Amino acid sequence: MNEVLDYFKSLDSNPFYKNKVKLIPSKEEIRIISSITPYLFEDLDIDLINGDYVLVSESISDVDADYIIKDGKVNKVNNHIYETGNCFINSGLKVDELVNGIITIEDGIYLIDGKKTCVSVPFIKNDEYCNNDSLNKEGFSVTVFGDDVYLSKTFYDKKSKMICNEGYNSAVKIKIVFDMNTNFFYQMQLAAKLALKLVNFNGLSCDDVKSNLFFNGLVDPVNLHKNDLWYYFKALVQVEDDITYYKSLGYEVELETSNKYINKNGTIDKTPPVKGLDYTIKTYINGIDDSLSFLKLI
Repeated sequence: MNEVLDYFKSLDSNPFYKNKVKLIPSKEEIRIISSITPYLFEDLDIDLINGDYVLVSESISDVDADYIIKDGKVNKVNNHIYETGNCFINSGLKVDELVNGIITIEDGIYLIDGKKTCVSVPFIKNDEYCNNDSLNKEGFSVTVFGDDVYLSKTFYDKKSKMICNEGYNSAVKIKIVFDMNTNFFYQMQLAAKLALKLVNFNGLSCDDVKSNLFFNGLVDPVNLHKNDLWYYFKALVQVEDDITYYKSLGYEVELETSNKYINKNGTIDKTPPVKGLDYTIKTYINGIDDSLSFLKLI
């Protein structure tokens, strides 16, 4: 068994089922059913644009959005030209001092991995600095340019009472629409696949896929955050990245199934009235075919 098949074996062995959740703001109840694997077996051919981050949102307007995912389709709706590279500040630290990029605050100064930077934190009011209780719940960006460590520029958001990151105006924006008539999980997978394409196009990392919480303290995309699915969504982006890496090594990867409840791309439209779903992952590299069959219990 090769490394790709071993990877698929290591993924969660059961489809992800979520008890009925209420869509926000409609409060309609739906049941979320995962695809047969976290990886979406579907190509996405679409023009890409430059940005410092990839923002996934439900609340932004169609005018602000660059891409809209709705009814199982991805559409590019705008061609914004963003001025990139201006949302970071030199921390004063060198790359050999960087360990995990963990941000804390001490005496009004940002620390990275316990080392003091030259960057002051924002004020809450007058001479009162933000403290560790004000740290953004989605974290901060730490990146490297040459030998220097840079930190995302920040500001204090009074409404959320949280330190937020600059960069909204240079983020490529994906608007995702959830409703009763579409496959919720498929919408997540399409957004993850598009996000990863934008990450690679811009030389970013999966960590640069952000929600509005990162930029303005807004709990958005609300249906992912409120249903504890945001970090699951980020995991879908990572799966897309992992398979893209294997493909770059020369692997061809296919999903094969004759099960009528599994679509060709691996999605499942409704809860199957069976106890298990069978499928096979097939790979090809350097003239060698290999495969691994699975039976997923429902």
